[in-house]
Amino acid sequence: MKLSQDSIKQLNNLLSVANVSGIDRLIINSTSIRGIDSKKTLLLIDKNDGKIDLDGANMAISRPGTLASMLNLIGKADDDKINIECIRDTSGQDVASLKLVCNNSKAEFRCAAVEIGEVIPKALNSVPSWEFALSGETLSQVIAAASALGADRVGLMYKNGEISFEVQYSNTDSIVTRATSDIRWIREDEPAQTSFYHLVPCKSLFPLLKVATSDS
Repeated sequence: MKLSQDSIKQLNNLLSVANVSGIDRLIINSTSIRGIDSKKTLLLIDKNDGKIDLDGANMAISRPGTLASMLNLIGKADDDKINIECIRDTSGQDVASLKLVCNNSKAEFRCAAVEIGEVIPKALNSVPSWEFALSGETLSQVIAAASALGADRVGLMYKNGEISFEVQYSNTDSIVTRATSDIRWIREDEPAQTSFYHLVPCKSLFPLLKVATSDS
């Protein structure tokens, strides 16, 4: 079967997220899209409501960077001239390879065994608690502060009704960037926390936030 142009665009978006976040294993089926990095520190879980339509088949990708490079070489993934054909294995349930065709160029990408999906969790261990929006302008300010001070971690905090990022450059001094006061507690079964503070690695957080805020 051939992927629709919408599915090709969504696949390319998925590969972009995997590239910036370091995710190197992906499994796609009719209901979900999951991914994980080699250190098992970063997990991607998303619903597949037809955004990448494989006609009921399963597909595993262990070299997302290679597939992304092949798509770029054959033709841009947003170019409606590119075609991707899914070749199923002998069972008919899993995608064994992808044939990429654009104009006079052709390539074939070998998919991984779907068993790699067994090590990718199907749900988050933690329960989402807060929801808030982050602008690209705010993110740029936080990244600039972290870069200027050579910080490898940044503090994400909620205090006095506001979300802020803190970049420390001594035990007593820091640069604090206010992000938003529009924050919503989404756990209806428990009372809202009055504050929180989390230290997160810049290397993992910033690339993901860049993608998330790219259209803001």
